Amino acid sequence: MCTKRRFGRIFSPYYEALGHLPLKPGAAEILSFLKQRNVKIALATSTRAALAQRELADAGIDGYFDIVVGGDMIARSKPAPDIFLSAAKAVQLPPSGCYIIEDSYNGIRAAASANARPIMVPDQVAPDGEMENLAEQILPNLFETRAYLEKQI
Repeated sequence: MCTKRRFGRIFSPYYEALGHLPLKPGAAEILSFLKQRNVKIALATSTRAALAQRELADAGIDGYFDIVVGGDMIARSKPAPDIFLSAAKAVQLPPSGCYIIEDSYNGIRAAASANARPIMVPDQVAPDGEMENLAEQILPNLFETRAYLEKQI
């Protein structure tokens, strides 16, 4: 049986050898906008925190984030709300005051379960009825997400 931890030990060297992943279009712009508005920014990722921080640094965007919460820092992974509850606590905000931008079904489920404000920006899987019910907004890209947040913040 391959546990999550064992899988991570096996897979991580291959992932790290690939180099960093490209930024999604609009990522730098939305991060810059949020920082200009003095919005606290947390990254809540299933990836190990150290690897996520290295990825952010490699992409040149690590300075935007106030906190990184990795999957190795929580007991239960998405769709459990733990990672978002931990991130909200770290930035000293109630979950209901946090917008969570997600592209995955389990991420939206976790954000909704945390009583946060989920925004779905679909990547590989189109939203279904469940996602339409759980997400505050479903937006096609990060540029539209920024425009939405400009009206909210």
